[in-house]
Amino acid sequence: MRAVDVDDRQDEDAQAEPRAHRARRWLVVGTVVALVGAALVVGQSVVDSRERAALAAFDALPGVLDPVDEQLHVVRRVAQEDLRMLWTPSGGVVTADDGSQAYTWTDPDSGRDLWTASLLGPTPALAGGEEDGGYDDTTCLPDIGPMEDRANATRVVCLVTDGGMRPPETKSEATTSKVMVLDVTDGSVLADWAPPAAGSFALVPDGIVIASLTDRAVNVTIYDLLTGDKGWTLIRGRDVAEGESDRPWDFVGVTAVGDRLLLQGTDSRETLLSLDGQLLRDVSTDDVPDFQGWNIDWTSSRVSFASTDADGLETTTIVSPDGVPAHDLVLAGAAVDVGIDDGSLPGLVLTMQGHLLAWDDETGEQRWKADDVMVSATDVIVRRARLYVLSGDDVVALDGRTGERLWSIEKEGSLTNADVLTDGRHLLVPHDAMDGRGTPALVAYDLVTGHEAFRVPYPAGSMQVMVQDRGFLAYDAAADEYLVLG
Repeated sequence: MRAVDVDDRQDEDAQAEPRAHRARRWLVVGTVVALVGAALVVGQSVVDSRERAALAAFDALPGVLDPVDEQLHVVRRVAQEDLRMLWTPSGGVVTADDGSQAYTWTDPDSGRDLWTASLLGPTPALAGGEEDGGYDDTTCLPDIGPMEDRANATRVVCLVTDGGMRPPETKSEATTSKVMVLDVTDGSVLADWAPPAAGSFALVPDGIVIASLTDRAVNVTIYDLLTGDKGWTLIRGRDVAEGESDRPWDFVGVTAVGDRLLLQGTDSRETLLSLDGQLLRDVSTDDVPDFQGWNIDWTSSRVSFASTDADGLETTTIVSPDGVPAHDLVLAGAAVDVGIDDGSLPGLVLTMQGHLLAWDDETGEQRWKADDVMVSATDVIVRRARLYVLSGDDVVALDGRTGERLWSIEKEGSLTNADVLTDGRHLLVPHDAMDGRGTPALVAYDLVTGHEAFRVPYPAGSMQVMVQDRGFLAYDAAADEYLVLG
């Protein structure tokens, strides 16, 4: 017999090795799961970040309202005599009894006057203010676009004159005019200079374009906004018969539309200019069959005019940016403006001719038509390739690429679907009670499904609400007061 030494540690090591492998295997699997989880968290974070950025960009678009929750609070009450300031939320020109003029900048939330700047001293011809339908020719505008949030304004530009109208039909021609530029922070005067003549004006980057009339011509001149240094001038003849050149109602208006200027007056002429003063288009309305006026789509800076075709049907002519008539697009139907557009349907043009028509703005080809949808005014919102439309008494959601109806909301009893609005989170539809019956409310719908999210009754005594700035305004008939809602 022979003694044998047994080393028990070998068995322990043999058993320990698989355990170590298993531990390492579980460690690897656990690491993979953790990495996948971290990737999902990061991915979701990126998605959330992009969604927040997209929503913020949409919120900044003109026409988008401040976020609406499940309550409408009365922020303040406004008496009838102060109503004018609500419709000029950035402020307005006030004429005193002695004919002097001042501009007052107000806080849109509180209605409190922040500052007042004097524009013109006592002027006998303008004495008595603007009561009984009188008006003054002085005009002031913040340096923002026509639909832009006033919070973006840095200056107020005023074309100040002593001209105006007092009843009964007493026209006071301007004997003096000046441009005043005011700082919105405190009303301090940044510039004060006198142009040779003045009628109306438009603001362009770092400049002001002033249009004025003489007996036989329209004069359009650009000036440096702060110094008054003169730039280009364009003189356009007027189609006015002999003996009619001094008509007191004659006027010329100039409007900046993107990178173009539109001149409109009382002489049956409509003129488009480039910002460097080049004549792009001069249309005599007498030469266009049943010319019905210009249309400006502010969201796209698209300029068009309405007329009729050989069959007497209304058409929309989109004026080519280069001003060449052969490059115009002539579309069937009346132009339909898009109130809010997030750019998700590039090149889309809408017209109305018994039904809603969609066109391509480059080729003029019809994209689709929605036979049972009728639209007017700016009751259209484009949001993530969908169209939200007020069609008669119904609210309709359409696929903007095909025109397919996605869902619709019918009117509720005697209530009226008054508008289509959005705060970017919901589609907001005021249900007004114009005949005093029913419970009027602002109703929020899911933008994708059309399902009702919540509804907020109007304040007691209010039958309808209106959009004012980025919020709502209601009227209390019993108190004869307007309610600013927030």
